[in-house]
Amino acid sequence: MKIGVQLMGQLRGMLTQDQLVLDLLDAATVQDAVRELATREESSRLQFLTEHGDIRSSLLLVINDHAIPTRQASSIVLTDRDQLTILPPISGG
Repeated sequence: MKIGVQLMGQLRGMLTQDQLVLDLLDAATVQDAVRELATREESSRLQFLTEHGDIRSSLLLVINDHAIPTRQASSIVLTDRDQLTILPPISGG
């Protein structure tokens, strides 16, 4: 299955593209998709994952315009043509 991925904020520069298509196995989860992204560039791995391989809780994950908690990423199954948007923490004032 193929899903679209859009990276926002400072994550845009982490990979060679800020919008890409991931080819995943059927029944892949949001966690699988984020882990696949993290393997694209070793230098960006810690932007997406903790040292234990969990998705960073500071990231905002959005599937088809619906925000999901990172703690549920391993239980949310993706379907063909889903759109995953990943936003980093926002700070400033």
